[in-house]
Amino acid sequence: MTAALSNAGISLPSAAQAELTDSVGAAVGVTTTLTQSGELTTGVAIQIQQLAIDSYMTSFHTAVLIGAAVVLIALIVMAWQMPKVSHTAPWQQATAESSD
Repeated sequence: MTAALSNAGISLPSAAQAELTDSVGAAVGVTTTLTQSGELTTGVAIQIQQLAIDSYMTSFHTAVLIGAAVVLIALIVMAWQMPKVSHTAPWQQATAESSD
């Protein structure tokens, strides 16, 4: 998010910038505080909040895609490693013979 801020031409105090990168909620809180104190205009605050949301969503989508890939690979490996013929457990054979 720091790179996105510098690309947008937004400069903030270092303490505020460190808090902005913690979470989306922190970004909203910091921008609200800076707007109320007059250090930031409403337009810039909205732009920073949107950058925070966009950064979060990009990371979230990446994490979801990686998780889906892991599940898909696990499913393929499981299907490949499953036995082709089902085996009867020893205790199931004993009950089948006693019912005859």
